[in-house]
Order: sequence, then structure tokens, then C-alpha cells
Amino acid sequence: MNGMASDRELELEAKLNRLEESYIQLQQSFANLEKAVRQRDPLKKEVLKRFQKKRKEVVKGKIAELLTGRSMELAELKDLIVDGLAYCSKASFYRYIDEMKAKGLLDMLEMEGKLTVALQAKVMV
Repeated sequence: MNGMASDRELELEAKLNRLEESYIQLQQSFANLEKAVRQRDPLKKEVLKRFQKKRKEVVKGKIAELLTGRSMELAELKDLIVDGLAYCSKASFYRYIDEMKAKGLLDMLEMEGKLTVALQAKVMV
């Protein structure tokens, strides 16, 4: 029985050694993957960085584009920008709407109990 225990111990020790080798290989693979992710295409990183900075203006531009020549219910516009296109969060959308109203770019009207938004008509002098 003592001989069987040592055979079992040797078998377990061999398995443990294989597991340790596999673990070391996985650690090395993970380290290589992390390094590759950190060394992404620098141009892509720069473009994404610039886009993130200009995101607000892109979303406001899309709002203006959707309202060009027509009015729209605020809820419908929110559904398009936030839910449909996933341009920004709901909170950011309403913040952008407030900013555009404050700059005089949007008119808000209540029609049939629903809030409607339209681009401010510009007076040409």
C-alpha cells in the first residue's frame, strides 16, 4: 500500500508540474497580449482622442441636421440620438439641448401637450 501511495504522489506531482508550466505559459501569453494592446496603432489612438474631444459638437451637429427644415417632438429626437444612433447618454442629450437653447439655436414649443423642438429661425439683415 505504501508503494501505491508513492505512485499516486508521483502522479500528482507530475500533474502539478504540468499545471505550473501551463500557468507560466498563460502568464507569458497574457503579458504579450497586454503589450500588444498598449502598442496599438498610434494614429488610431490620436484620431479617437480627437474625436472624444469633439464628440459634443458632433452630437449637437447631428441634432441640428435632424431639425433642419422641420420640427420634431423632443422625445422622438431623444429616441433617435440616444437610443437609435447611440451618440450619447440621455443625460448628455438633455444637457446638449439646454446648451443649444441657451445659445438661441433651438426653440421649444408645447404642441398638444408634447414638447416640440425646432431650429431657431435666423433673421437675415
